[in-house]
This record gives sequence, structure tokens and C-alpha cells, in this order.
Amino acid sequence: MSEKGEKVNEVEDLRRELGLERKDLDLGDYMVAMGKILSFKAWGNPSAHSVTKEVREALEEVRKNPTGDVEEIIKVMVSQDTPFYRADLSKLYREALEGLLRTFAEKMRNMSPRESRKLMNLVLEGIYNNAVFYSPTLGAKIIDIMKGGGKKDE
Repeated sequence: MSEKGEKVNEVEDLRRELGLERKDLDLGDYMVAMGKILSFKAWGNPSAHSVTKEVREALEEVRKNPTGDVEEIIKVMVSQDTPFYRADLSKLYREALEGLLRTFAEKMRNMSPRESRKLMNLVLEGIYNNAVFYSPTLGAKIIDIMKGGGKKDE
């Protein structure tokens, strides 16, 4: 198999491992997927804030929802820089982030600000715990994929 084919297979394998091929994902599924894809950041026992920073900012924007247009906020947050320099990994991250934000927005729609903040913190804690759990295995695999080169993100 060619080197390019192997890289595509690595990313497709990662996509399956994240569970993103399923159409019926709930908030917990997206939380696990985000933890898995961010597991490369959980080496060496970093803080929860450093692992989940980008996701925290995105969830906070959806939670505050200043314009009332959640779709527009999601589009903006998904278009932000990702923690990956490879386009294929950035695409997976954005897909998982978009699903997480949509599902989070749906769940918090009828919640008070206090309840939505609590839900956001529970989601972030779950993402961090999954990132730490998967860092020795999946985190190492993601680091290997990133070291393998590929298209740079633009």
C-alpha cells in the first residue's frame, strides 16, 4: 500500500475509533469522542484547562448565545483554529466539535444559566477524564499520525 493510502487508513481508523461514523450520537458520545481526539494533549498530567481550552471557549460561546442564533455561533466556533496542524485531523476535530456543540445547545435550551454552566463543566470534566484515560494508547497513536506528515492545515 502506498504511503498516502496508509495515512488515509490511519485517519479513517481513528474516525471509527472516535465513533463519528454513527448518526445517533448523544452528548456522552461526543464527550468521549472529544476526549479521545484530545488525548494527545493529556501526556504528562497537564491541567484540565490546558487540555480542554478550545472546547471550553466554544461551549461558553454557545452557552451565552448573545445573538440567539446558535447555528451562526457553531459555524464560527467550528471555523476557529484547531490543535492540529494536519488538515485531516483538523477535519475530525471540527466534526466532533460541531456535533458536541449542537447536542449541547439542544440539551441546555430550557436550562437556567446556572444549570447550563453545571452541564458545561460536567462535559468538560468528562472530556478531560477521557483524554487522560486514552492518552497512553490513542494519544500516542494521534501523535504518531501527526509525526507522519501529511497536508498542513490552512
